[in-house]
Amino acid sequence: LGAQHLALLTRRMQFGRLAVIDVASAIAGLAVSIAWTFIDRSYWALFAGTLTGAVLPTLCYWASSRWRPGLPRKVAGIGELINFGAGITGFNFANFFARNLDNVLIGKYWGEAQLGLYDRAYKLLLFPLSQITNPLSKVMVPALSRLKDEPDRYRSAYLRVMPLILLVALPGVAFATAMSDVLIPFVLGEQWRASASIFLALGFAGLLQPLNNPAGWLFVSQGRSGDFMRWGIITAVTSVLAFMLGLPYGALGVAIAYAISEYLRTPFLWLYVGKSGPLQAHHVLRAATPFVLGAHLALAAIWFVKPALPQQHVVALASSAVLAYLITIIIGLAFASGREALREALKMLPARLPAAAPREAQ
Repeated sequence: LGAQHLALLTRRMQFGRLAVIDVASAIAGLAVSIAWTFIDRSYWALFAGTLTGAVLPTLCYWASSRWRPGLPRKVAGIGELINFGAGITGFNFANFFARNLDNVLIGKYWGEAQLGLYDRAYKLLLFPLSQITNPLSKVMVPALSRLKDEPDRYRSAYLRVMPLILLVALPGVAFATAMSDVLIPFVLGEQWRASASIFLALGFAGLLQPLNNPAGWLFVSQGRSGDFMRWGIITAVTSVLAFMLGLPYGALGVAIAYAISEYLRTPFLWLYVGKSGPLQAHHVLRAATPFVLGAHLALAAIWFVKPALPQQHVVALASSAVLAYLITIIIGLAFASGREALREALKMLPARLPAAAPREAQ
């Protein structure tokens, strides 16, 4: 009921208001659940909190947007909108299929234990990455859509943001992948140690996902939902083939096959993105190489020095994380595009400080 209103607020780039609504709704849902436990200590407390967290933001979206639904009527250009939405829906179906078939296959042929190890490793890797790319997608898609008729500004906007994502995400993935045998027991407990090898395999795919996932912003903002759907189908088919090839070797085999398929798909993805629009594959190659290469070298370096790290897990994890970011930054400095991205990152830090100081003085 509130999807259209949310879409309009997002299109108008009212992200501050949306953030307030999301936070207030989450707090209200938690408060209702807690209050309900004093009335009735049952599962209805969870239901009440979830219902509040769903209804309240919908009401806020309606109150914040001036649009109100009316009777259906014929509108010029509605066919183009339906076709665009059909492409997005097609991609989502293909993506959902590809993201869940691995779990179905592992559960059916290898049982609950293998599925649990695979699922835990996958979620531990995917959740931090999604916390970086998902919020940015809400900002970048409408921002890029406004610039689609200005190729130079469009290209510049994307190439300023994409290296920053890689700089933040890739060293973390490299560190976690190299230290998976220490990180998994430390975070999840010794009972999950067997999932460390699966996490290691999936981690290599994770070194490319922060680069590849934002390609969706380009398809959507350029109005290329048909291309987006076709790429989703290609990804689904190649992922399924990888799952089938790896399945005889268990959950670890599926993870390794999926990682290999991610590396094989990546160059074709960016060639496909660059076949039209203002962003070409060589633009992405120039901007991404310093940090993708740096993260892979960081992973190799941590793996090499791991036997020499302190025995205390906290110290070993902290020192390897610092080493991952340090190596990635050093490699980035060796490239002109990497230096540009690092200068951009440094500008973002102090830019807010002078602006905040006058307010405090007043």
